Amino acid sequence: MVAAALAAAFSLGVATSFADGLLSFPADRGQAAVAEDLVAFHRAGEMALDGEGAAAYDPGAFRAGLAERQKGLLWLNPPHAFFIMAPIAALPYGAAKAIWLALNFAAIPGVLALAGVKSRAFLALALLSPAMLVSTMLLQLGGFIALGLAAALVLAPRRPILAGVILAFLTMKPQYGLMAPLFLIATGQWRAIISAVAATALLVAASVALFGAESWLAFFESLKTVHGPFSRQVMEGTATFAQTAAKFGASEAARAAAQGVGVALCAAAVWSAARRLPRSKAMSLTLLVSLAAAPSAWIYDWPLVIAALAFLAARPNWPVPVQAAAGLLWLAPLVPTFWDGLLAGVAPALALYAAATATAAWVFSERQRAA
Repeated sequence: MVAAALAAAFSLGVATSFADGLLSFPADRGQAAVAEDLVAFHRAGEMALDGEGAAAYDPGAFRAGLAERQKGLLWLNPPHAFFIMAPIAALPYGAAKAIWLALNFAAIPGVLALAGVKSRAFLALALLSPAMLVSTMLLQLGGFIALGLAAALVLAPRRPILAGVILAFLTMKPQYGLMAPLFLIATGQWRAIISAVAATALLVAASVALFGAESWLAFFESLKTVHGPFSRQVMEGTATFAQTAAKFGASEAARAAAQGVGVALCAAAVWSAARRLPRSKAMSLTLLVSLAAAPSAWIYDWPLVIAALAFLAARPNWPVPVQAAAGLLWLAPLVPTFWDGLLAGVAPALALYAAATATAAWVFSERQRAA
């Protein structure tokens, strides 16, 4: 709580300093701040509406519709994401930004409601967290991903079809979906899995009908020509096992090995938690390692941390190591955002691994004592 309170004060100060940019709603996306990723979503939606969905995966064609200072942006999501981006592009950029911000912040009360957290203090600290600061400054999808994954896990036993539909929409940003199906299989939620597969197939089929099969061909080609080179770049804001190894100078083979071992450990933790622990504890660990296991994880998707900790918020007497790890994890997005260097680059990932390890040790040891 001390870490969260200090982070809230710092985040509020930063948001105040950058208020002109955060609260700027230009009609033309060319006037948007350089770092606003919503610009890329707006551009992709525009191309889909113009019948140029396949060309969105060509960096040259995609960037042709961007201002010079926005030329570093890319479109990397699969074609059925156009169903979300096209309505955004139908609006003036400022209106789209206002709606995006409102929905992103509204996602956090939704996450806390799903976790059964009624504390206004927790809500205030979550809204002013570094996770929300970074996600807001970059206008990314963090809040939506956190809400969607939490909703799918919570709803699966009672509303399996709805849970599956939510998971299908989350395949528009698929890297955070490695652990959720494993959790559902371990808990026997087969109707939710079948629903997710069927809804995803329908979304893909509809995207082929509306945006053309060539958009999917272009997407798969971009996995080699755009995604591959992009994912191998070493960037401070990343938090994958492979990127962490790369920041310590590991070779390509060692990076791949680190990613494989890390994902395997996360999968083992989720499977064991889903089979052996109370559902709220298992969901918390699943959300946490969904971020850790992702093949592409960035600090702007740290709202998943808020969701993971929310499911543990009702647990009394957190051990000191868990408190310390959670506090560091809460603060972690600030480090690479405002500092440079090796420690800044690896801080979020190391905090994530420490928190996942401490949380797993705690919840599993509680079960052993209860047994």
